[in-house]
Amino acid sequence: MTAVHFIERVDNVRKTDKNKNEWESGFWAKTEELAQKLVGAALHLHRSRSQPSHFGGRILGYRIEQTGPSA
Repeated sequence: MTAVHFIERVDNVRKTDKNKNEWESGFWAKTEELAQKLVGAALHLHRSRSQPSHFGGRILGYRIEQTGPSA
């Protein structure tokens, strides 16, 4: 199983579907090719390299921001 670990210092995580317990984890500057490969992978979010993961789950999909500061 593929897993990815990201540093996420600003708690940019929000629930998108209460019934399904689905969440969004913010914005990541990654290539679309990598994003496609990570669908289905385990995601682990850390506040720093030295701290254990504080949030995680399975990557269900991704979206490309077309406008705004995260485009």
